[in-house]
Amino acid sequence: MNSTINSFLDKFPLFLWLGAFLLAGLLPAWAGPKEDGDAAFKAGKMAEAEAAYTQALAVQPDNALSLIGRGRARQTLGKRADAAADFERAVQLAPAYSEAWVGHGLAHYFAKDLTGALIALDKAVELNPQSARALHNRGVVHDALKDYKAGVVDCTRAIQIQPDFVNAYNERGNAWQQLKDPESALRDFETAIKLDPRNVFALTRRAIIYEARGDKEKAAQEYRFVLALDPKQAEAARHLAALEKAST
Repeated sequence: MNSTINSFLDKFPLFLWLGAFLLAGLLPAWAGPKEDGDAAFKAGKMAEAEAAYTQALAVQPDNALSLIGRGRARQTLGKRADAAADFERAVQLAPAYSEAWVGHGLAHYFAKDLTGALIALDKAVELNPQSARALHNRGVVHDALKDYKAGVVDCTRAIQIQPDFVNAYNERGNAWQQLKDPESALRDFETAIKLDPRNVFALTRRAIIYEARGDKEKAAQEYRFVLALDPKQAEAARHLAALEKAST
């Protein structure tokens, strides 16, 4: 039964097969807690999401969708070993499901196994070439491996699929900076800020570009704004301290 369920979810999107269960009056017992987990995850309530997915897995221990959901919640909570175990099990149960490989790849990335991360994310993209999340995360790994041109390619594809993908703009901007192309980097950071005006990564990187151009006051103003949003932003604090020291 478990293998049948996971084979089925490999072939059909969640909304189709869950809808089929609803129409047939056969909604499985794990579906309610899993939906609660999805809602909590979307709301940023990761502890609640983890608990709901765990409840779903108590009913159906080999459900790959619940394992993936719990793995993502656990990664966000910093429970990386537990998340890695969930994704390892998910790829065993549903090897044709791209999202399982994305999580598996991130588990390798957080464990500083960049080669393993790239292998898993290659598989995720192979299974679903239209997965912006898989492409973006593979771009992150390419950048960590200092293959910045490949990072630009993957993030560009992710943005083409999902034009409001803030993290993809940030990662591509980071790659452009490493490739010594500040104008392209600035365009990406400004797009990220337009989409998310309080995005401290993009704001900090834009300030660094201002500083490199010689616009010290504009950079300092931006660093202060970042620190007002998040006083723990060490990079912004370091740059601002250097600017203020140089001006005295």
